[in-house]
Amino acid sequence: IGFLTLIAWMRNRQQWQLFWMAGFAITRIVEMMVYDLRLPWPLGVANALWQPFSAFRSVSLWFLLLWLLQLHQRGSLVRLTRACAWIAMTTDTVDGLLNLLIWKPGWRIPIQITDGVLTAVYTATLMLPLVLVAIAVAHRGGLNRTRWLVAICAFVAGMVEVIRNAAPQGSRFTHWTFGSLFDAPLFTWNGNAVSIVTVTGTLVLLASAYAVYRSFEENRRRQLELNQEFENGRALQQVLIPEEPPSVQGFRLSSAYRPALEVGGDFFQVIPLGNAEGSTFILLGDVSGKGLRAAMAVSFIVGTVHALVEHISSPGALLGELNERLRGRLQNGFTTCLALRLELDGRCVIAGAGHPSPFVDDREVQIDSGFPLGLFNGVIYE
Repeated sequence: IGFLTLIAWMRNRQQWQLFWMAGFAITRIVEMMVYDLRLPWPLGVANALWQPFSAFRSVSLWFLLLWLLQLHQRGSLVRLTRACAWIAMTTDTVDGLLNLLIWKPGWRIPIQITDGVLTAVYTATLMLPLVLVAIAVAHRGGLNRTRWLVAICAFVAGMVEVIRNAAPQGSRFTHWTFGSLFDAPLFTWNGNAVSIVTVTGTLVLLASAYAVYRSFEENRRRQLELNQEFENGRALQQVLIPEEPPSVQGFRLSSAYRPALEVGGDFFQVIPLGNAEGSTFILLGDVSGKGLRAAMAVSFIVGTVHALVEHISSPGALLGELNERLRGRLQNGFTTCLALRLELDGRCVIAGAGHPSPFVDDREVQIDSGFPLGLFNGVIYE
């Protein structure tokens, strides 16, 4: 699970839940290597090596819960998790190094006191999963059954870890021994002792792995749907943007269109006017932004213009009417635009809405350009 999710994260670095799932799973392999391979080193050395990885496993679970419980967009919770992560990594690493000094004569009591303080601080950070789960439950943020399963398992495992870490410290003063019950075997399976910690840890691992898999599949499906939408947008754009301009009496027209992305926001239309013999209406512009949203805005503009030119032949009046139609429809965006009416005898009437001016014989035509479309009501275009 750890290596598969790590490879998947390396292929898509934006899926951070895969990285934290890898960290949560692979640290168990490190624990097995440190303790179960029976390498010839003292227990203090093994503890010193394992403690930072133990903290990183907890940290991985915290960030994994942030993603799986859909809390990663809450800035305050992310900052809290980062602070707890730094505290946990620092205290657990120092606590592990103390294992190398505890056997020195005269150091036992001071080190035990320091160990107690560090363990208390680290145990406090272990309460974080309970806080995250409680917030997710309180807000009921549209979590599915899989994510709720992770929340329940993480809550139970978190309670077990807190009591397991706190109970041995308290036993120094109260002589309570129930903390040892968490490491005592519930049963033996194929020669392996299975404890409460083993059960809860395994449940969290399996539930998280399944939730990450489902999340990855959901993201992949959404990406496929998004790609399909872009394909639809590109197909829509190919319909809206003519490959070859229509034949216009008295003029020769040519065009080139190369969008920076698959779906751009630039557009142009050449519309022979049926209500004015020999007149042609040309509209060109640029919608702010790119992608499918820009393509949909272009489709609205093109459809609106074709409806308006049936009874509005003035470029300025048409831009004014189009501005009113676009107000509030572009989601805080805007459209720059040029509208031109060509007459058969060569006369041209131009109105501009924040778009670069046209050129005639390599010279820029000076026009009074108004505000871009969709920003303000009641704009008059000259």
